Amino acid sequence: YVLLAPIGLLYDRWGARVLGAFGAATCAGGQVLVWLSIVGARIGQDAVTCYVFVVGMFICDFGSMLNSFSFMGLIWHFPGNQSFMIALINATYQVSAFLPMIVEWAMYAFGLDLGTVMLIWSGLLVPITYICWRLVPSQFEYFERAKKSLGMPLPRPPKDIQVCRMMTRAWAILRHDMCDHVASGVALSAGFAFPVFYASMAAPYGKELFGTKQ
Repeated sequence: YVLLAPIGLLYDRWGARVLGAFGAATCAGGQVLVWLSIVGARIGQDAVTCYVFVVGMFICDFGSMLNSFSFMGLIWHFPGNQSFMIALINATYQVSAFLPMIVEWAMYAFGLDLGTVMLIWSGLLVPITYICWRLVPSQFEYFERAKKSLGMPLPRPPKDIQVCRMMTRAWAILRHDMCDHVASGVALSAGFAFPVFYASMAAPYGKELFGTKQ
């Protein structure tokens, strides 16, 4: 949740397309670090590379949040289904729970080790970065669609990132329809609770992959 505020500021400044492509590229970089940590564990350097794993996971998490938030750029392409679009954006975190199953299937089906699968996964994120750059709406397209849907233009974001001013304005907007915003926050918090429950399965899943919970 802490990262959502700076991500929103970056979105206002550079738009959905830049955020989506940069987020996918960031995930690729984080995945490479995760791969390096796995290689380090394989050659007995786990005491050193375990820190690389932590850094890689944080980078992947930040990149995935950037990429997911970029789909807010489609909000005015479907003005009658904005709630549905937001639900799809948040559902990406829950759907990602299937990815470890795909990793496990690939390991058993093709006889690959975890490091190789992670390296392939990193490589797949490179074309995804290009796809995001080509398909995600630019900031110009976002404002044009908003103008067409609303019948009036949205105010342009400032050219400089003015954190205090933008956060103050955001709070002023949230104060309107406070009950609706609180209900939305509670619903989102409940939805994000499920990945925490899923994380409790890390030890048994690690035992399946590596033969030990450690």
